[in-house]
Amino acid sequence: MDYEEALDAFIKRITAERDEIFRQIKLVEPWTEASGNLMRELDTMQKKHDREFQELRAKYHLPPPKVVSSLKNEVNNHKATN
Repeated sequence: MDYEEALDAFIKRITAERDEIFRQIKLVEPWTEASGNLMRELDTMQKKHDREFQELRAKYHLPPPKVVSSLKNEVNNHKATN
């Protein structure tokens, strides 16, 4: 399996996982403990997916994804222009 195939399978898997969490969130009342638990589960899952994506890129000897923008740079740029 090459990187493109592995990436496609990864995207399909994480999309299905994310959609399942969103489906569960729609079924519970907002501001309940169950809703809070699902939101924490979603946050944990997104962090896991980020880590897995980094591992996938490392497996195929690709550099980490380039950061398009960061708050730190935006703050520093704002200070420099004012």
